[in-house]
Amino acid sequence: MKKKYDPALYLTLAALFVAPILGAFFSGRDGDVIVVEAIRDGRVVVLGNLGEMGGSAMTFGEPGNFNEIIIGEGVRMVSADCPGGDCLRAGEIGKNGEMIVCVPNRLVIRLVSSQRPEVDTVSR
Repeated sequence: MKKKYDPALYLTLAALFVAPILGAFFSGRDGDVIVVEAIRDGRVVVLGNLGEMGGSAMTFGEPGNFNEIIIGEGVRMVSADCPGGDCLRAGEIGKNGEMIVCVPNRLVIRLVSSQRPEVDTVSR
């Protein structure tokens, strides 16, 4: 004698199987807030939401030891009087975990959020 199972049982099992897949697919990082952190001489001098700070420019330091950044959709170092200018060649940063470092002027600009940083590449 064959037992018939309730269709509600099948629907429940299907929902339990499909829900995590749909959740993983539709959960993005769009709702995550990215914060711009500027650290000079070991102290946080600027802390603000990247989305709210868009379109602004900031200068850090004094003549002979300064850096200037522009904040748009990301953060870009546009001017620095350090030797070598490596911080200028860093380009624009816009993702969690990225940073621009100017060692001679002791300035770190980094982006932080509650999410884990994205992995660019993996090396073995």
